[in-house]
Amino acid sequence: MDGDAIMEPIENLLELPIKVILNNETLNYMLCTPQDVDLLFTGWLLSEGLISSHDDITSIKFDVNYSTVYIEAKYNLSIETLPSRVSKSLKKDIIVSKMFINEISPKLLDLLYTYGNILQNAQVKGLHGALLYNSENGTYITKQDISRHCAIDKVIGYSMKHDITLENTILFTTGRISSEFISKVLNSSIPMIASIKYPSITAEIVAKDWNINMASNILTDKITVYPATNILL
Repeated sequence: MDGDAIMEPIENLLELPIKVILNNETLNYMLCTPQDVDLLFTGWLLSEGLISSHDDITSIKFDVNYSTVYIEAKYNLSIETLPSRVSKSLKKDIIVSKMFINEISPKLLDLLYTYGNILQNAQVKGLHGALLYNSENGTYITKQDISRHCAIDKVIGYSMKHDITLENTILFTTGRISSEFISKVLNSSIPMIASIKYPSITAEIVAKDWNINMASNILTDKITVYPATNILL
């Protein structure tokens, strides 16, 4: 599939702990590659369920000298913790469905292979990568970071900043899919996540329970799709 690429190679492998101050209160520290910091924390606020849209953010300012990001935003104070949500899913009798290479539609198979290769070829040694494919117009954005989580937050943040509808996207990652990744795409209204690696068993269960489509090993003949809905399948 052809599409317009937005690719920004990273040459600096610096890993930096950034202090996060949200509404004048220290929230936490994040280890990341200090590029696209505004996109990182824009996406992080959404993927963690702290905000519901870009309009909730008043400002994001990064102080390079003190490695501190200052965020002013209207955020959600009553977030259920990820362990709590995962625990509820694990207590249910959930049957995980799997589709293998001969069962996956040629269109989806081609899409997963094409953009999985684009992501892998764009990857800088030592960094994780994320690619967000827009099914509406065939465009995509790639970002990289020392942290697989931060790479994901950066592509989400880019989409928010540029008013890209996340409901029509597929997220590709170089990292193993965990339950935390499923939570991120759920909070961001992304219907499908794909990886070049295997997912955790817990991720398989919560993806099914939370109606998130998932694909793994997308560059091999062991490619597996875990359908939760009919969307994109």
